[in-house]
Amino acid sequence: MTTEAEEPTSSHGPERTRATVLARLNNGMFRLQTADGREVVAHAALDLRKALTRLLPGDPVLIEISPFDPNKARICSMLKSTQQSQHESPPRPSHQRELS
Repeated sequence: MTTEAEEPTSSHGPERTRATVLARLNNGMFRLQTADGREVVAHAALDLRKALTRLLPGDPVLIEISPFDPNKARICSMLKSTQQSQHESPPRPSHQRELS
């Protein structure tokens, strides 16, 4: 039994934030840059690994930052990018060529 008042712990769970993939590292790890400019190392969550999701540099993701080590995170999901990704093929024209 302690006589000091204990600090209340937050029961909200890990902090979730947006980040961008900077590089792919060894052993399924990724280097990410968060929206506030910090760089963290993260691994893909089980759902992303099962879905065989390919993460490339520049992809926006949603991450959970570890409460124990703020430099480590887990990638929870991919976010839709506002611009077309560089790794997607360009759209093909829908009109057909006229034969003469």
